[in-house]
Amino acid sequence: MGRVIGIDLGTTTTLVAYCDRSSKTPRIIANRSGGSFTPSVVRFGERGEILIGVDALNSRTLDPLNTVSSAKRLMGRYYSEITDTLDLLPYSVIPGTEGESIISIRGELLSPEKIGSLILTDLVQTASSLIAEDVDSVIVGVPAYFTQRQRDATRRAVEIAGYTLGRLIIEPVAASLYYNWNVRAFDRTSVVIDLGGGTFDVTVLGYGPNVNEVLAVNGDRLLGGNDFDERLVELVTEKIRRQHGHEIDKRDPVLQQRLLDACISAKCELSEQPSAIVSLPYCIGRDGRVYDFSVEVTLTEFDSVCEELFERLRNPILQALVDAKISSEGIHSVMFVGSATRMKRVQNLVRGIFPSARFRIANPGEAVALGAAVQAGIIEGSLDDYVHIDAIPFGIGIEDEFGRTSEIICPNTTVPVSKCVWITNAISNTTTLEVHVLQGSAEMAIDNISLARIVLDGVQPVPRGVGIFRIDVDVNVNSEISVTLSEESSRLSKTISIAT
Repeated sequence: MGRVIGIDLGTTTTLVAYCDRSSKTPRIIANRSGGSFTPSVVRFGERGEILIGVDALNSRTLDPLNTVSSAKRLMGRYYSEITDTLDLLPYSVIPGTEGESIISIRGELLSPEKIGSLILTDLVQTASSLIAEDVDSVIVGVPAYFTQRQRDATRRAVEIAGYTLGRLIIEPVAASLYYNWNVRAFDRTSVVIDLGGGTFDVTVLGYGPNVNEVLAVNGDRLLGGNDFDERLVELVTEKIRRQHGHEIDKRDPVLQQRLLDACISAKCELSEQPSAIVSLPYCIGRDGRVYDFSVEVTLTEFDSVCEELFERLRNPILQALVDAKISSEGIHSVMFVGSATRMKRVQNLVRGIFPSARFRIANPGEAVALGAAVQAGIIEGSLDDYVHIDAIPFGIGIEDEFGRTSEIICPNTTVPVSKCVWITNAISNTTTLEVHVLQGSAEMAIDNISLARIVLDGVQPVPRGVGIFRIDVDVNVNSEISVTLSEESSRLSKTISIAT
């Protein structure tokens, strides 16, 4: 039997870990370059060669148009949802035939899931070689606030890579698994603050003997470290204009990529010191001359331009506490997950909300992968079993005849769960009944996410309001949804499955 390994497929970096059977310890598996963090970057060469990870990142500045990064932000999202993100991406993204986001590289159309699968394949093959064992299945972390489509896209990436998905584990749960395994102590309640490259999650967790229960989830799918990078790019661009009298050419993808890379490095420095220097040597100006640009950015300036982004972290945290019916004083510990939580302002904001909690900051970038490895060890039998009680982050409902949302399962409901509702026909003498299944709790259906449409043919043609139909919605422990529509009089029914 092959091994089970854990993977944190991140927006900016990806990590792989496994459970060492002899020591019963989760360990990070190094990449081809010997490092823990593999950049989630893929470059497509003009001769068909594909570079992944460090090699792709190192050559991104020279060929940004054919180098894909941050593909996780596109997975499971329609093109219309990512228009605000396009300015950050030097490569081409176009709408697909069904409105999905498609990456166009050298005339080839690639799904974001394909990019994810290339990263997965490269890392799993490397991991298998290093541990000298075959890999049968993978445990993959996903943001807690990922939608059904985004989770399904993650499943497809694993399928395209040719591996068996052992489980999708939400990243805060994985992180708490690792932290609790590592310290061998369990707080009664904790909050996981997960700010990665592309998403922000806050999860409230409750604990019992060998039990980990998700009490509430909230977050912002459109907020991550990449957004702070963008604000820093804007600040540096303006400083160069004022101090050097030159405009950074936004039409030059190579220069823009160099600027972004320099700003990312400066942001990391600002997590440790009060100022950082952003240098751009050998820049060709519009007059054809070569210039060296260098500006200083202070932590105060960075915090100021990112003020609105920092404040966007606050409401999801407070709402998660409301949904969990717990006050901030009732939280015993706070865990930081994701490299973007290293920003001082993020930590200070969270400490202000939870002044009496204990804080766990060690290995925020590795916690998800190591937690996924703990889960892998449980599946393999190397570690003691630990029960996860998950919850769905979004409500599930249907659209009524007036275009409103009729909620069947409310957000933060513990899974597995089964609920049913009864409806009637809104049209007289129809032999077909269609039900629109939605994700979200907005009042109007159009403001929620469409999951599926289930159509039942051959129903009894009766006057409006006479037919009786039952809708059953089931969500299993893997957050996979099944919906059954049945006619009471004829027992006619139809079931559809929605992988989440």
